[in-house]
Amino acid sequence: LPDVISSLISAISATYGPLHGGAIEVAYKSIEEIGSVDDVPAKIERVKAGKERLYGYGHRVYRVTDPRFTYISDILNELTDEASKDPLLQVAFALDRAAAQDEYFISRKLRPNADLFAAFAYKALGFPSNFILPISVVSRTQGFMAHWKEAMEGKPRIWRPGQIYTGNLDLKE
Repeated sequence: LPDVISSLISAISATYGPLHGGAIEVAYKSIEEIGSVDDVPAKIERVKAGKERLYGYGHRVYRVTDPRFTYISDILNELTDEASKDPLLQVAFALDRAAAQDEYFISRKLRPNADLFAAFAYKALGFPSNFILPISVVSRTQGFMAHWKEAMEGKPRIWRPGQIYTGNLDLKE
């Protein structure tokens, strides 16, 4: 049976990358690249033209606004004056407003997810931007450990896929 440390390392490795665990960092870096509120419309046009992705938007499960986004957004709207003056936070707010009013995003049900603003919550707490990814990993650790504990309870079993391949097995490369 896997030990807790190996399982934790595996969980962190499995969630790393721009589409899941690392999405919070990629969304923040994307906002850094935009740079100013004036450059938001150009970013929106590049996304609509298929030249770039808009990280912090869309979700594999939610077709409505991610409830975590709403909570984080409310917190950021109540920040102290100093934190709310962060020019990159203003870019993120402008990006959200622009996408929320654009038919391209509306028709595709692309709504903001938690990654759009989460990095700014960490920054408001005083963490530098290079701590965004490590802090998001730490915040998920309890869930990783709960999954490990649940898997270890009871007798060991072989994990099998939920689907069976029914395609052609005679294909040659």
